[in-house]
Amino acid sequence: MPTKATTKKIVRFGVVFFLIVSGKSSFAQSVAGKPNSVSDTTRQAPGATHAAAAGTVEGPVISPNDQLSRLRQTIPLRYTKAVQKKVYTLTARNKSFVRKMLTKQQLYSPVFEEALLQHGLPVELKYLPVVESALNPRAVSPARAAGLWQFMPSVGRSYDLQVDAYVDERMDPAKSTLAACRYLKVLYKMFGDWELALAAYNAGPGRVRRAIRRSGNRTSFAAISPYLPKETQAYVPAFVAVTCVMANHRTFNIYPDSTSQFTPFDTIQVDRPLDLRLLAKQLRIPLKELQGLNPSFKGTLIPAHVKNYTLHVPAQAMEMLATRRQLIFDAATPRLTPSLKRALLAASMSADKKRVSRKVKAGETLYGLANQYQVSIANIRKWNWMKNDVLKKGQTLMIWLDNPANLSAAEPASPLVMIARIELLQGKSLTFSEKTDVVLCRNYGIESGLVVKNSPGSEE
Repeated sequence: MPTKATTKKIVRFGVVFFLIVSGKSSFAQSVAGKPNSVSDTTRQAPGATHAAAAGTVEGPVISPNDQLSRLRQTIPLRYTKAVQKKVYTLTARNKSFVRKMLTKQQLYSPVFEEALLQHGLPVELKYLPVVESALNPRAVSPARAAGLWQFMPSVGRSYDLQVDAYVDERMDPAKSTLAACRYLKVLYKMFGDWELALAAYNAGPGRVRRAIRRSGNRTSFAAISPYLPKETQAYVPAFVAVTCVMANHRTFNIYPDSTSQFTPFDTIQVDRPLDLRLLAKQLRIPLKELQGLNPSFKGTLIPAHVKNYTLHVPAQAMEMLATRRQLIFDAATPRLTPSLKRALLAASMSADKKRVSRKVKAGETLYGLANQYQVSIANIRKWNWMKNDVLKKGQTLMIWLDNPANLSAAEPASPLVMIARIELLQGKSLTFSEKTDVVLCRNYGIESGLVVKNSPGSEE
């Protein structure tokens, strides 16, 4: 039960908020389309009004076609009791959170604004990641949504974000922002209303459609809200409250943390596998700093199947990269020792294959050996990590033959299983670096338990 003092504070805050949304302060100028600054722009559609009253104050009636044509305009900032409560919480109890978000927004706002402008979307949407992830690009929800914009894996993939064991582009600020813009535009076109589009972003379009049917086909957020999940009922008011506070923080006497500093960085394009540990060592920077600039890479290895990817490096390292790029990348390329290559290949085999060691005799060729053992030349090269077809007398080749008792294809072993097999074969434990190499080689792809592709010495 709230105390009298608490009640007085809430009433007093309601009066302040009434003055703000009624146009008595710079806050009202901002929501009315008169921004205080370029970075804090929050515009209100022409003709829309706000008033402090119980419940929701409706804006002008706009047809779906007009709404679509006004896609560049604004999202309605409706004053409700739920919004009032959340604004009070942010400005009276969670000032440190708002200060932290304002600080982080300095880093991400240019990325958000550029993408929103490119897609013709309301600039207020740049505050949506505050609600979604608290501007943490590595945020992962219990439901497996991830990144600044909290994409589910399936939705991320449908918007061309790569998600696998090594790369999660949902955590890439630039790529995920462009994907979010595409998704939000689809949701707005689907419902013709920004509040419903935001509800669909949180709960999914299917739940919003069901809520519309259960409400008697009413199409306002207030009408369908009782039929939405509780989290979604609070989601839209939370977004409005965050937008109001973040865009007009000076009104509430809240400012970014002036002591926080971000690492200046530059962007380079890379088309080869890299070990971030080795790269950080070559660039003489902390590994944690390099990983922080590249949150979409889950570990320290960037595998070969990631083509033409973007890598962010501290600006201080660009001069070194400009003069020694090839040498640095060569030194940062993951490598497998010959003994580990052989052990890794052996560990990937199952009982479906039989290994034969064959010492090369004078005059023998790969073509002749391939015919003799009924295998392909390409496989012999890959099994023995050969860069060409040249054989040397006395050279020992490893050849894998089908077991006549069982010709079914072997499934690739997991990295942990392969590590255990290698340790059993070698009779010793692998070092951390060797275990990492096993994971890297496994990432290149063991085809039917046989072939490691895209690895040193293999055919492309």
